[in-house]
Amino acid sequence: MSSLSITHYFPFPRIRIIRQRISSGARKAYLKAVPDKRFQPICHICGKKATGIHSQEKRWVRDLDFGQARTWILCHYRKIVCPHCQKIPIEELDLFDPYMRVTKRLACYI
Repeated sequence: MSSLSITHYFPFPRIRIIRQRISSGARKAYLKAVPDKRFQPICHICGKKATGIHSQEKRWVRDLDFGQARTWILCHYRKIVCPHCQKIPIEELDLFDPYMRVTKRLACYI
């Protein structure tokens, strides 16, 4: 396996890519992303900082192709407790919109 990293092509500021794997034949690229704990979670509804974590979830999200490889990101995200809008939304990661299965940049490309 190559020691080259493709994580530099995923400049999302609120997440960290912690693992990458390219399938044999380079047809699929798999990445694992987690929230960057240096940032306090932000509510995707009101845009204010949240005070607590309700639960943690994960979802496969499709991203732009990397060359000929289809790219999938296993994104871990947190549901938060927002005291401002009184809801339990997911945190804003600038990667995907709530309930979407594709990244924002793939949605713009399509």
